[in-house]
Amino acid sequence: MVAAVPHAAPQDARTGRLIRYNTGVAPPRALILDYGNVLTLPQAPDVIAAMASRLGATVDAFNAAYWEHRHGYDLGDYTAREYWSRVLTSLRRRTEESDERALLDWLTARDGDSWMRYREPVWEIAQGARTRHIASAMLSNMSQELAAHIRRDRPLERWFGAVIISAEVRCVKPDPRIYRLCLARLAVEPSEALFVDDRPENVRAAAALGMQTVHFTGDDHVAVLRAAVGEGP
Repeated sequence: MVAAVPHAAPQDARTGRLIRYNTGVAPPRALILDYGNVLTLPQAPDVIAAMASRLGATVDAFNAAYWEHRHGYDLGDYTAREYWSRVLTSLRRRTEESDERALLDWLTARDGDSWMRYREPVWEIAQGARTRHIASAMLSNMSQELAAHIRRDRPLERWFGAVIISAEVRCVKPDPRIYRLCLARLAVEPSEALFVDDRPENVRAAAALGMQTVHFTGDDHVAVLRAAVGEGP
């Protein structure tokens, strides 16, 4: 059974509100990390602004269209060009560029760039966990194109024993099946795994399966994560 430790929860310095999380009393046998906003900093605002400007849209309008179709893209229902065509349609924009494919490919590349600002301490925790014989995995809602973009920069298998990309397995968090797939690849029981994600709905789904969880909300949680996997100060 997972033991809650609310007394160990740090406070948000800005609001004084407790940041609640749930971990076991002993270091886990497996560490499962989300990618965006956990292994990375928040999506790069300058890159988002550049994409919005290229499409003649405000940042708010661009973000709304970007996320409107992201579920299907992360699920693998359509290609990058199909995804960006849907974004353009939502923005009611008809490209005036002579080569629309070049525009769609540019957007795909910039999208990859926007998710490449790494939160290095979390990568170090993942690598350190492996040296202490804690199984590790990256479990992310992500398109195949974005995964390929990241892998060209960082071969993910150097850090993780299992890499689960939603578009590659045609299943997205918080569907319980993707968590079970990850647990099976790591050969651990739910109670033996610590799952870390920035989205509350994903954390709740993992906890419902019996996994230990950390709701990661920023750099303040790096120390929480270190302690949860048994690292010293």
